[in-house]
Amino acid sequence: MKLLSIHSYPKAIMHMDADSFFASVESAKNPNLRGKPVVTGHERGIATSMSKEAKILGITRGMPVFQIKKQFPTAIIVSSDYEAYAMYSKRMFQIVRRYTDAVEEYSIDECFADLTGYRRINNMTYEEILIKIQNEIEKELNISVSLGCAPTKVLAKIGSKWGKPHGVTMIPGKLTHEYLSKVPIENIWGIGPSATSLLLSKGIKTAYDFAIIEEQKLNYFAHAPLVAIWNELNCRQVYLINSSQEFDLPKSISRTLSFINKTDKAEIFAELTRNVENVCISARRDKLAPKQITWFIKTSEFQFQSYDIKLERPTNIPTIILDIIWEKFKNIDIFNKKYRATGVTFHNLVSEDCIQNDLFGSYNSAKDKEEIFKIVDSLGEKYGRHVVMLASGITAHIDDKIIHQDGHIQTIFYNKLKKTGKELSIPYLGETV
Repeated sequence: MKLLSIHSYPKAIMHMDADSFFASVESAKNPNLRGKPVVTGHERGIATSMSKEAKILGITRGMPVFQIKKQFPTAIIVSSDYEAYAMYSKRMFQIVRRYTDAVEEYSIDECFADLTGYRRINNMTYEEILIKIQNEIEKELNISVSLGCAPTKVLAKIGSKWGKPHGVTMIPGKLTHEYLSKVPIENIWGIGPSATSLLLSKGIKTAYDFAIIEEQKLNYFAHAPLVAIWNELNCRQVYLINSSQEFDLPKSISRTLSFINKTDKAEIFAELTRNVENVCISARRDKLAPKQITWFIKTSEFQFQSYDIKLERPTNIPTIILDIIWEKFKNIDIFNKKYRATGVTFHNLVSEDCIQNDLFGSYNSAKDKEEIFKIVDSLGEKYGRHVVMLASGITAHIDDKIIHQDGHIQTIFYNKLKKTGKELSIPYLGETV
């Protein structure tokens, strides 16, 4: 077998790929989901991510939700929480940057990093750096990642897939030929169906077959992207690390959920309450607060009633926001109409640190409620989201078959809230949790 390089790591390029990222984040947010067949994508009607346990059952990406429910009744199907995924992504990449400044955020759950020269700086081998990154992400975020290290991006991509899930694979240049001989041509990053058909027609079945083609013969039939991949397989770097590419904090946060047609005003407001709770949880997690809010309700005939609210003071406390929304909502005439969706969007997000005091006491009042929701958030992290919920939204949670797979709801009231001497009150419904 032909040796493709006489050097081990002329460059040391790492590729990191999170394992079942969306489903892993859901399990990290809610420890009760760990070890269970979790599927995300309920809001889209198809599976977008599956936990290892769901994959073992036979659930695949793109499978319709109705089909999953019918064939795999033990599966737990949840709606996607993209703000949470963005937050976990940001924290994941921050951990990688502890070991190198040259990080390219390729997608929400993938990144490349150039580790060349960082062995001495970190006082570790390249493999030790990868293991350290993997362990710290697992310890701090409770999610699993797979990593590969090789002289080029294309080879590093092969490495991260090699040991999935939770693998660390080193592909030094001297051993590249051994790995490539076991990789089908269609599994190479950047080679799509058309290129695969072309190469197979020429008897090229593996990545190694492609790598050992003579350059003159390659140039006769291959276009520029294929030539670039051929060079990368031969340990010659073509694709550089773009370390300027990274994800920013969200400019807005939104939640929209559909439900079976409803005509009862309290039930519709319950759905709206649940959306507000979810957006506020995401905002508090990222330490953000909106200066402007948009909310809507939608009829079964796709007619929208939408309202914009400019807040006097940014806040991520749902009871404060719902008090404001209620002033509009209570006057809406829903007689003889069926509603099927509500939605809430937070705009003009600012850091919690930027919220200023005022002269009229509203800041102190809000701070009291913030202390309560710190407790609510800590309980949510420990026992799962919505283990403590607002009374005005409780019917929406009872109706949510995704959360309540067994057909019942367990409502838990915590003494920790009582110790604060305060209540979470919803004056427009006259109920308290």
